[in-house]
Amino acid sequence: MRSAALDPVDPNPQKTLLIEARDEMVEVAAGVTLHAWTYDGDVPGKVVHVRQGDTINFTLRNNGAIGHSIDFHAAQTPWDVNYVTIVPGEELSFPWNANYPGVFMYHCGTGPVIEHIANGMYGAVIVDPVVIPKFKELL
Repeated sequence: MRSAALDPVDPNPQKTLLIEARDEMVEVAAGVTLHAWTYDGDVPGKVVHVRQGDTINFTLRNNGAIGHSIDFHAAQTPWDVNYVTIVPGEELSFPWNANYPGVFMYHCGTGPVIEHIANGMYGAVIVDPVVIPKFKELL
């Protein structure tokens, strides 16, 4: 069981994020297991918590049995360059900026996309907004 508490944001605006695609047997309920396609062995994948304006230096490593990819809904990056399928044993790195605050999904974008999501390849990105100092006391 994973805690629902959100980890605090690392104050460094330059972040390094490595996510590994891999096949795992995951317990989805007491005594119920699923052969899942995972990000870092979890379903759903980890919550990525950043601050608006941060740069995320990202690497996807594929240690699964089939091709996988990643699509960050929080990122504005060329989909035809950075959201491509990589084969087992390979990795893909690219930077992206957290330009907009909010809660966003990330998922495998390899077709059929719904099959990859249904097999566990999804997670969330939380982008905290920039706090204007004079309004900080309202939070």
